[in-house]
Amino acid sequence: MKKRFYTILAACVLFSGIASAQDILLQSFDDPAVIGSWKNTDAGSFTLTGSADAKEGSGSIALSYNLVADQSWGGSVDIQMVPDGATFGDLSETEGISFWYKVITPASDVNTVNWTTKIFINSTGGTEEWHASLTGVINDMSGDWVQARIPFSSFAIPSWLTTYDGVLYLDQVKEIQMQIVAGAGITTTGELLIDALSAYGGGSSNIGALLESFDVVGSIGNWINSTEGSYSLGSSTDAVEGTGSACLDYILIADQSWGGSVDMQFTNNGELFPNLSEDEGIRFNFKATQPASVTAGVSLNVKLFINSGDGTQTEQWHAALSNVIGDNSGEWQEAKIPFANFAIPSWEATYDGILYLDQIHTIEIQIVTSSVGLETNGVICFDNLTSYTAGDVTLYEGFKLNTLDDPENNVGSWINSTDGSFSLVASSDAAEGAGAGCLTYHLVGDQGWGGSVDVQFLPADTVSGVFPDMTEHLGISFWYKVPEPADAPGNVSFVVKLFVNSTGGTEEWHRTVGGVLANPSGEWGQLYIPFSSFNIPSWLTTFDGVLYQDQVAEIQFQILAQEGTTTNGGICFDNLTSYDDEEVVLSTVTPIAAGIKLYPNPASSQLYIEGLDNIERVQVFDRNGRLLKTVGNPYSSIQVADLLSGFYILKIYTDTEVYSAKFLKH
Repeated sequence: MKKRFYTILAACVLFSGIASAQDILLQSFDDPAVIGSWKNTDAGSFTLTGSADAKEGSGSIALSYNLVADQSWGGSVDIQMVPDGATFGDLSETEGISFWYKVITPASDVNTVNWTTKIFINSTGGTEEWHASLTGVINDMSGDWVQARIPFSSFAIPSWLTTYDGVLYLDQVKEIQMQIVAGAGITTTGELLIDALSAYGGGSSNIGALLESFDVVGSIGNWINSTEGSYSLGSSTDAVEGTGSACLDYILIADQSWGGSVDMQFTNNGELFPNLSEDEGIRFNFKATQPASVTAGVSLNVKLFINSGDGTQTEQWHAALSNVIGDNSGEWQEAKIPFANFAIPSWEATYDGILYLDQIHTIEIQIVTSSVGLETNGVICFDNLTSYTAGDVTLYEGFKLNTLDDPENNVGSWINSTDGSFSLVASSDAAEGAGAGCLTYHLVGDQGWGGSVDVQFLPADTVSGVFPDMTEHLGISFWYKVPEPADAPGNVSFVVKLFVNSTGGTEEWHRTVGGVLANPSGEWGQLYIPFSSFNIPSWLTTFDGVLYQDQVAEIQFQILAQEGTTTNGGICFDNLTSYDDEEVVLSTVTPIAAGIKLYPNPASSQLYIEGLDNIERVQVFDRNGRLLKTVGNPYSSIQVADLLSGFYILKIYTDTEVYSAKFLKH
């Protein structure tokens, strides 16, 4: 097992001094009477009762279901948790939500059946629903309590639901639902226990690039959007770092048609800010020397202004923070905002819909309210605006998606450029394994939209047509080396694309990574790209808007040039894998090759293995990575009649290699 130390993109908003955020219990499940429940099915049924078998507290809830998906869209069984007050309180200091579950009877059918968690948010125009789907919950066969953790960055508003702001206000969570949902025509039965729904805290981090020191107040742009309001921005020697801080004394009266605001603006002397592609988010220090007199309906917004589209268009990415202007500790505090929490508000223009972290030209901090007529006043000081990276975390290599040992046969490639050219060849200069794939390109942006050179990776499992289930993994990783840096890097991007099977068709999820093509080191480097950092560009079709990590059907690398740009360069790639911060059961296996067959799949009693010699042993794992059985010297088949219905992972050991494959037990 190889261990990696690297920055993980977490999904947290954290306000803290030194300590990390603590977990917040949202629902104990000790009393089932306070849990709402219902079904969206005519023929189906369910029961929700209490159980003394609990992971925490005095009890849990037991959900037994017979789900018949007889509605036009399918069917569901739902449970509902609401707070004692208007909201669950301020969850801005936490990273995501978690709950414990124990499956008593695994789902009889998991085909097109998902566990979905929903967060209902008070937004400016109404209620927004944010969804996240989990696999491996209802069919877990361990018989033990298991904790599910869902980072807030994994939630998205499905395309069929209304979006108002498109900002996940973590101090405005008014309802949480959990749902077992099935596709039309499916019938599934099962039972599970649920306990201890919580918001969980984040971890430590390291300071990155300095964006604004606040030492010289005169370099900070500032203004007010309020006719009757007033403010002053002055310097102070009370500082956390450097020689000074900036203190904003404000009387904000929301007398504009949309409300009102006081704003500060930071630029980098007409240049772009440093490339933050490898960082997790931005942070700053603050001290509310006079907490805001009114905080309800008032927030502190941070805005990133990004070069997008053709490079001359600007997108605004916003993140809202609560509990800043109203902090009454009288001490310096730290606010952190992961890039994954920024979004383009619905009223702002979207061009690419991609947060290019190497194209930030302006940053603003704003005290704002949309409540017309509201008045608030206070004093708050700011110091040391920087990027940040996560603390050192052990990363484990996950599934091998493509070794790139044989790129000429196992990697697709093409060019979208009439006058351009490229070559993709094998190289013995490898970071890992026997070889690497090296791409040399002469790229001319002459297609009207620009031009590109594309590299394509397809799953080895041609039966399922998808890569191994990466639901529990953090992201994908690969090695790269730049023997010839791009000679026009300013107008050229490196894009990683995931093609995901969704309910209505294929969705494309993109992540642009800065600093790759022009890397001058000449050494092998490893990139880690979290799934939470991918998004669907605005010009592409969205079906669910959920990145199903068990339905990744294709991965592409793309060198993309703007129209009129000509660039030349060379880059090598090696060992495309998934990765996680926990040890991955199948981290040393190779997906089964096209010449090897498992049949029948689905299987009911016997599973046959064809195309492999000298099989020493076979292991069967459930989808949570738990070893269920080991068969020594199996020859060409194994018995699976003793397994419950559901998906399993097979690990096949030969005298020279270890292979993995997924199969379905009927």
